Amino acid sequence: MNDDIQKKIIEICGLDMKSGISKTNKAWKMVKIVDEHGNKYSFFTTKQDGTDCKAYAQFKNQGVNLGKKIGIAYKETPGSFIGKEGKAIAYKQRNIIFFSEPNNIEEFNYVSSNQSLPFKEEYKDINEINFNEIN
Repeated sequence: MNDDIQKKIIEICGLDMKSGISKTNKAWKMVKIVDEHGNKYSFFTTKQDGTDCKAYAQFKNQGVNLGKKIGIAYKETPGSFIGKEGKAIAYKQRNIIFFSEPNNIEEFNYVSSNQSLPFKEEYKDINEINFNEIN
């Protein structure tokens, strides 16, 4: 498991909210973000004590939305699951710890890219998500 915190600037190309009930019967909400390369990142909205997670508070305060470039600090861990055909499928879980405005670029390892966006998928605009109505 890799416990190193990685930092980079991404362009937000996908944004969605998931919710559910834990095994201990507690409700949870998670924000999922997709960058310009199709990499997926996520963070929970609240801590176990019910207060906002640092990433979620920054997410709300910084106006994170589709098309915005933003700095992220995240941890990446490998995972796997058994697919429909019975084969193990490997993936990388990327959990966002905090956000930073891209004007703090010296804090991030950023390499600019003039490549076109290879990832095309339908996601909701942040303005279409009513966070208060999600169970």
